[in-house]
Amino acid sequence: MKKVILLAGGAVAAILLGELLARANEAYLDAVRPGHDAIPEILYYVPNHHTSYTNTPSMPATFQRGPHNTLGFRGPEIAREKPKGTYRIVVLGGSTAYGTRNAEEPACWPRVLEAELRRENPSVEVVNAGVPAYNSGDALALLRSRVFALSPDLVIFYGSANDTIPRWFPEFRSDYTHMRTTWSRESRPIPRRRSTAIGRLLARLTAPPMPPSTPLRLLTSRHYHENVVLEREDFAKTTSAAFARNLRTIVDAVRGAGAAVLLATQHFQPEALDRELRERGAFYRQGLAEFGDATRRLAAEKNVVLADLERSVPVVASEFDDFVHHNDAGARRIALAMAEAIRRAGLVRGK
Repeated sequence: MKKVILLAGGAVAAILLGELLARANEAYLDAVRPGHDAIPEILYYVPNHHTSYTNTPSMPATFQRGPHNTLGFRGPEIAREKPKGTYRIVVLGGSTAYGTRNAEEPACWPRVLEAELRRENPSVEVVNAGVPAYNSGDALALLRSRVFALSPDLVIFYGSANDTIPRWFPEFRSDYTHMRTTWSRESRPIPRRRSTAIGRLLARLTAPPMPPSTPLRLLTSRHYHENVVLEREDFAKTTSAAFARNLRTIVDAVRGAGAAVLLATQHFQPEALDRELRERGAFYRQGLAEFGDATRRLAAEKNVVLADLERSVPVVASEFDDFVHHNDAGARRIALAMAEAIRRAGLVRGK
């Protein structure tokens, strides 16, 4: 009996020691390699029949991605049917709305905006419907297929950067089908977070190979020449008309549904844009300028609330992760600018 007790005690001690060592290993990896245990990014998206893809519903939080609620939006669960007395704001856009450079979801600007507005009106709810790499056409499709069902009181569109990309693809079409392609992928189980460090370690060691970190655009965009000279020529053949049409349709559709709309110009860092995109920088910058002008013209014509972030928000290099994506400090600055535009228009009043 004594031997059994000793063996059991030794086994427990070995398990506890293994757990301590596994936690120490995790702490070390967290310090030197943030996101080391992240679920492969590609699993955070699924094919969609309205757009090429959308966010995978019910995904856990990992480094710079998630959590996704059961509706596929980044953030906490929400009721599909809007609760009585709730002022629901839905944010449309791409990665700059989703917050791909914010490791934790509470630091994304839509969630910071919610906290800021709740200081005056606790009934405010902000739904982050941003999807990485979405352009204005994708946002419009999402609005019609899934957002109107949420009965929003206010819809914010922020994210013109991705509309530049279709303009350098050959054989431009204003619905962007010359760029987007149908995406299908093998269904794979979503790794579940284990409750113990030793369990997580064993799961990583025994897990089947996961897909490589493949850029989403390689799976959802048609192949093209990738020659900067040809890209510049194709870009020069296009204008901001398709973007302006999509924006106008978003405004008209939102108002037709009885909601308010806020348009925001893209905030970006010009010096970093030129440095990171090199030869593409000149026409990418031109595209952003044209989209900014189109947004301002439409806001003035339609009497739409405008958050002119491009012109009104200071460019602070330390608040960017690259030329267009903000870190946590930059996301907070964007949220405060959005809140100011909403207050100025009297869209949300204190209770």
